[in-house]
Amino acid sequence: MKQTWLAARPAYAFLGAVDKLGVYRADRPHGFGETDWDGLLAFTDKHLLGKRVSRAFDLFPATDEVASARP
Repeated sequence: MKQTWLAARPAYAFLGAVDKLGVYRADRPHGFGETDWDGLLAFTDKHLLGKRVSRAFDLFPATDEVASARP
């Protein structure tokens, strides 16, 4: 996940939008739930409407969390 985010940064920087690159990791199996909608709406509030939000979009899980989540 972090490698993908880092790889996208040059393209976003070229477009002058590196501050609009974000990541959100759900701690559950694949799917789209209520907390995902909350995250999506917070992201759009921040970047499309210029509102202040309390959620961060640049947090990554610790390496041991990622390793334990793999099957």
